[in-house]
Amino acid sequence: MAEEKIGEVAKYFAKAGVAGIQIEAGSLRLGDQIHIKGHTTDLVQQVDSMQLENQAADAAMPGQLVGIKVKDRIEEIPKGTVIFRSHGVSLCDFEKARERKLHIIDATCPIVKRAQFYAKFLQRHRYALLIVGDAHHPEVEAIRSYMEEGVEVVEHAEEVHRLGPWEKLGIIAQTTQSFSLFKEVVALSVGKAKEVRAFNTICHATTIRQKEAVEIAKRVDCMIVIGGHNSGNTQRLASICREIQPHTLPIETAQELDPKKLAKKDRIGVTAGASTPHWIIEEVEKEVRKLKG
Repeated sequence: MAEEKIGEVAKYFAKAGVAGIQIEAGSLRLGDQIHIKGHTTDLVQQVDSMQLENQAADAAMPGQLVGIKVKDRIEEIPKGTVIFRSHGVSLCDFEKARERKLHIIDATCPIVKRAQFYAKFLQRHRYALLIVGDAHHPEVEAIRSYMEEGVEVVEHAEEVHRLGPWEKLGIIAQTTQSFSLFKEVVALSVGKAKEVRAFNTICHATTIRQKEAVEIAKRVDCMIVIGGHNSGNTQRLASICREIQPHTLPIETAQELDPKKLAKKDRIGVTAGASTPHWIIEEVEKEVRKLKG
């Protein structure tokens, strides 16, 4: 049997994302219309699984179980319960949900809330705010919505050169960003402001996952990265792995594993994006063992 390296890093996934899924699973029996604001592939995979289980159970208890619908806009939710995903939502969406008298379940990750707190803290103390992250990511968009004008976002360190100068600059990071990028941005910003105050708001599990993934990638013939194809942190993790191991395969589920791409690969590493449910990781691990058995 070929030897596999199923990485310990697979054990690190977003606690808040899992907590959010547990909240949603419990909400299935509330007898209410339940909606998720915003699409997350990993979450939809879990919801699909729960809905399949509910179809059989609903025959025994008609009307007791309900499905979960994903909506991109609050205006699309007429009534019932809305779940705000772990990335957080904008101030505008919160206000719209309240106006519509929706039952709000806030599954925002506590680490994301910490980043929001520091953003507000810095602006309250009159620091210009610089966010290291993807300007179009829901987490960053949510943070910016609570701020006044003048918030800058950089995805690459060299972007700092076009900004400033500042009197007082505060820096935070999208919680799933690379710590090395955050350090580089801070170092470049020091020369462009009289005062710089930086808070490391990167999720500790993300940092551990990236470091572990690098170590695993050094020792394997193939690296599998599990997570949503539209997930920024999963794409970043895949990119980090690919720098070390060019044969890196991003997938969402075990069904996407291609036996041909694993052929002649004796050591296979597995890692996962921040919000990838553990059951998906286990399914991939099981399928890898089956294919290489």
